[in-house]
Amino acid sequence: MPRTTPKLLVLLGLCAGCVSGAAEEDARPGRVIEVPASTQESDAVDAGLTGLPESLSLQSQDLGPEVLMPSATPDDAEVMSIGGFSIHKSHLYDRLFEANPFETKKNVDSLVFNILLAKEARERGIYVDARQIDEMVAADESTFAKQVEEDWGGVLSFEDYVQQNLGVGLEVHRLLQRRRLARRLFRYYVIRYLALLEDRVELRMISHRDRATIETAMSQAREGADFRGLALSISEHAATQRRGGLVAPFSRESKWVFTAAAFELEPGGVSDVLEVTSDGVAHYYLLKCVRLMPGRKVPFREVKDELDADWLKNPIIDEESKDLYVRLRSASEALKKEPENR
Repeated sequence: MPRTTPKLLVLLGLCAGCVSGAAEEDARPGRVIEVPASTQESDAVDAGLTGLPESLSLQSQDLGPEVLMPSATPDDAEVMSIGGFSIHKSHLYDRLFEANPFETKKNVDSLVFNILLAKEARERGIYVDARQIDEMVAADESTFAKQVEEDWGGVLSFEDYVQQNLGVGLEVHRLLQRRRLARRLFRYYVIRYLALLEDRVELRMISHRDRATIETAMSQAREGADFRGLALSISEHAATQRRGGLVAPFSRESKWVFTAAAFELEPGGVSDVLEVTSDGVAHYYLLKCVRLMPGRKVPFREVKDELDADWLKNPIIDEESKDLYVRLRSASEALKKEPENR
């Protein structure tokens, strides 16, 4: 039984890939899962894993930058004990890595990115409004509960549905959802705030594997054809095609392959055909400069409302997160090595 995902959560989703925070995605299933009767042993395991972890708190200070950080434990914390054997966090990591090395590495990258973002948030006074998060959680839960009611007609309560399908009680689910949303919003704020501090360029882009198709689009665009319409009809770049080729603004410090070419364009200018080969396959690109955006040295509190209004229309895309992740991690590693170079 499919369930419509609330609009706010769709727009809050950031990027996929190495810094996507895949482990923090909304854990709710797209269909109802029938839960078989538990054995005595599985009941014991469930009892140890579905309670509220001690590292989680209902206090509003959880919405400070520390919400991006891992919980501090003095040693390898025990998750549960069964049959005289203690299961620790490191055991779970080892098993998860064995089961899916790629996904595990991706989640580690996500955690590293969060730690780097937390540092920026503290230094720059970036904050998340607790009331805003609570309102979002309440709105999302209302939509979710209505869907459960429609699907089950009162046979299964919302609380029972959460327990059976998500593996936690309703209060724990609310808390986890609150923290996930806070992390996503922190990510959005830091990425976009750091971006607006620098001179940036905003583009539309068309991508295609056939050079002749891009050359034709270039001729049409330079003769006055609507670039947005061309992108919607022929671009093969899924992340931007549905937005008429619109690329989120980026700075001269961006590691994107087209950064230099983009900053050579004047507003309204259309680039030559650009070629990039990946895994032996050539892709061809066409860029159009929408606008040049001078950097604004303003405190976060002065642009928070502006950012709040924009994120519904322009959610973070993969390239933005990956680019900032590389820049922040490179800067952090360079700083760590600096004393050795003196």
